[in-house]
Amino acid sequence: MVALPRVTEQINLFEEVVIDRNRLIVKISKRLHPKYVIAPFFVEYPESVALHEVPQTTLLIPALFNIAPVVWLSGLTFTVDEIDEAALHALNNVRQVFEKMYPTVNWRGSVIAQHHQQVSNGSTLAKPPGQAEDNSRGLWSQLTESAVHKIVLFSGGLDSVCTSIRHRDSRQILMSVWGADIRLDEDKKWSTVHTSIADYAKQFGHDVAFVKSNLREFLNADYLDNANAPISNWWGLAQHGLGLTGLAAPLAALHRIQEVLIASSHTADFDAPWGSHPTIDNKIAWTGTRVHHDAFELSRQQKLALCVDDNNRHAIAPLQLRVCYSAASQAGENCGVCEKCLRTAAGLVVLGEEPSHWGMPVAANEAVERIITAFSIRRFELGDNGVFMWQDIQRDAKRRVEPCITDSNLLQARTKLVNWFANVDFRVMTQEHPPRGGVTRRLKRFLKVHFPGSVAVARRMRKRLGATH
Repeated sequence: MVALPRVTEQINLFEEVVIDRNRLIVKISKRLHPKYVIAPFFVEYPESVALHEVPQTTLLIPALFNIAPVVWLSGLTFTVDEIDEAALHALNNVRQVFEKMYPTVNWRGSVIAQHHQQVSNGSTLAKPPGQAEDNSRGLWSQLTESAVHKIVLFSGGLDSVCTSIRHRDSRQILMSVWGADIRLDEDKKWSTVHTSIADYAKQFGHDVAFVKSNLREFLNADYLDNANAPISNWWGLAQHGLGLTGLAAPLAALHRIQEVLIASSHTADFDAPWGSHPTIDNKIAWTGTRVHHDAFELSRQQKLALCVDDNNRHAIAPLQLRVCYSAASQAGENCGVCEKCLRTAAGLVVLGEEPSHWGMPVAANEAVERIITAFSIRRFELGDNGVFMWQDIQRDAKRRVEPCITDSNLLQARTKLVNWFANVDFRVMTQEHPPRGGVTRRLKRFLKVHFPGSVAVARRMRKRLGATH
């Protein structure tokens, strides 16, 4: 562990740390309220996880990794009593990446250790008393006794499924986070996802850890999404790589896991900033554990092809992919109408696969009609990420030899989609049709930056008025 010399003005980053069995609550310094932070941070692990057995420096990593970029942005210097040396080194490295990724943003703040003393790194952490002998404790007693090699951040989407399949020979804990892409008030959605991921884990013989956290909601997204033009989406462009992997630290310590895998979103061909990237994720570590950004060499379409080939090779039923983040999906299922659902369906059709077999609630012919119609009326605002993904499928459609398809409807749909791909330019289409409502958006951004509480108040008032009618 490391601690640095005292600073003149000491501001404690964490005002209070509370451990309630499997739940960790961390109150963040009032100096960051309400501009950057609007609530205490919390993370809740499975009931059998005894957080009191985790070293203090490791226990603070979930909160530390989620708040550190905000601290850098604030320009303030905060102290923490004791910081894991490897984690502090990782944060310094990630900060340097952010400085290069967003050179017009001032990352002047810092986190330092308050005391210089050595702290146990937990590498000889003992098993929770009686856990190995008590089989009624279920999953976590089994994990203590077995050789679990990796934690895989797992949403059930294509990227995480591909990463899990690529490492199928390793025993895995699939860590799925309620609060990442599904809001904490979306109980019905989470129930569906919970069941789907549990089924996948059972099918492949992996363990699963369902984690609940307000890692997105404890921050003032209204301000962070609008304070700096290059970072228009704090979660996607800055927080999620560091923040999600940090949640795995207590689990990794308890089970002596040396590697955490986070699936890539892009390849080296994607040159726009993104909050999860090899230059970020591969620098993340804490004592005894490192993070690996997996499958960066594979595009999304190549990952889809890998899953199809793996299923055929092992003669198993198509995997049920969960790709939808749309509000149209009320119960956590894929909606079949949003950009991401239709993008996944397009990739499957190009590969000669029926989308409805892979969890899409739409057959190939209907999916192709929806895709062509949506782009003809400019329904999707793609951005750099969306353009990159559609161009990836387009390239595959142009170069892939037509697969052997016995279903005439699927063959007809694929032919129509491939012909459409041959005559569309996603980049030009997006540039010619910029997002609507520019004046309104600029006004909202001004209010969110200069009056960060105003939009939240207005939003609450609208909800109350709606509830009375």
